[in-house]
Amino acid sequence: MPAGVTYPENNTFAERLELAMKLLIHNPYTKVISMGSPGLGGWDDHSNAINSYTNRMQDLMNCIDAAVNHMKVENRSNINIVVFGEFGRSVNYNNSEGWDHGNNQNVYWFGGRDYMNHLGIVGETEVFGTGDNNRLYTKPRSNSTTFQVFSIAATIYKMYGITNPEILTDGNESINGLLN
Repeated sequence: MPAGVTYPENNTFAERLELAMKLLIHNPYTKVISMGSPGLGGWDDHSNAINSYTNRMQDLMNCIDAAVNHMKVENRSNINIVVFGEFGRSVNYNNSEGWDHGNNQNVYWFGGRDYMNHLGIVGETEVFGTGDNNRLYTKPRSNSTTFQVFSIAATIYKMYGITNPEILTDGNESINGLLN
């Protein structure tokens, strides 16, 4: 491990992320590593979520901080860390202080200055729901630009140098002009 790089101790997720970073840094042919989050606990928080969620999120961000530092020390700016869940969650708490399944998805992107230098908004949404209803949801704003999700995926693949992303995205090509 290079000097100045320290991953959190006694954390299974940190151990897996450290190994992934070593593979990405030392093997230029490895483009993508996908991993789950063992060591952080489950994320299916339907009740009493605040304390455990806060602690797990802090553990996750400590691991990400170590990985981003690892990239900097190794002078690698062509690695992205993308963190997301397997499905969306509602905007606010349910009656038992947890989150129900919903249509909102958080996605965090770290690193990747060589790839992620195209800032912009793909589409905008508005929050809907009534009164004390805890089932708030979002929908696209009128006149908001929207794209088919596989076209967004094809665009991301193209950013990583894949010349035929439609093979991976069921025929959907990248979005023209988004990377200019």
